[in-house]
Amino acid sequence: DDAYAKAVENASFKHKLKKKPVLKEKHLVDAIMPHLTGFFSDDSLTDNQKRIVEIHEAGHAYLGLVLGLPVQVVTDHRSIGSGMLSHGLTISIMPDDKLTTIEDFQKRLITCYGGMVAEKLCGFVENTGMRGDMENINKISHSLVNRLAQGKKLRAKYGSLLLEDKNSYSAEVLRLRDRDVASIIKHAESEAIKIAKDGLSKIKKIADRLHQKKIIFQR
Repeated sequence: DDAYAKAVENASFKHKLKKKPVLKEKHLVDAIMPHLTGFFSDDSLTDNQKRIVEIHEAGHAYLGLVLGLPVQVVTDHRSIGSGMLSHGLTISIMPDDKLTTIEDFQKRLITCYGGMVAEKLCGFVENTGMRGDMENINKISHSLVNRLAQGKKLRAKYGSLLLEDKNSYSAEVLRLRDRDVASIIKHAESEAIKIAKDGLSKIKKIADRLHQKKIIFQR
């Protein structure tokens, strides 16, 4: 009750509302979001830019749900982190008591493509907002090959060889590594496109819901 009362007070102050009866859900969301996710409401985007963010996050959320990943929060709010402005956020946290499998890594990799693929299918051009997803895609794919020995070509020739950043390797090993990483990335993109195409109407519905609510919570 105290937390709710504080949120109401903060929301009323932020939106300069003198009468509590005019306080709406949007006002509470704007007040609570920074504490939950570090993201805050931003009205500086154009309607077209907002739609891009909504479609992007809806793409992540839909692919995650289809692949069986836990998706807890989807929002179109923004944050400034690591010196870079970020619009939108989809939170997916695995349970602490669940052992992370190779398949989980592969599913996350496919889900990382959800935003980019959804934007493209809806006719939007590529933009710098995809940078974070691209970094995560490369990070996960390199981890699969370097730290989990999931590269087919490297595995076939060198077995369960793990590649450490501090070590030097032959040109052949590096060539096979790069081919394995590229193969994993392309496969993830292909799978993401298939899933998003089949569920494009549902992605748009999630985006419409996000436009209305600004944030979607799911247990």
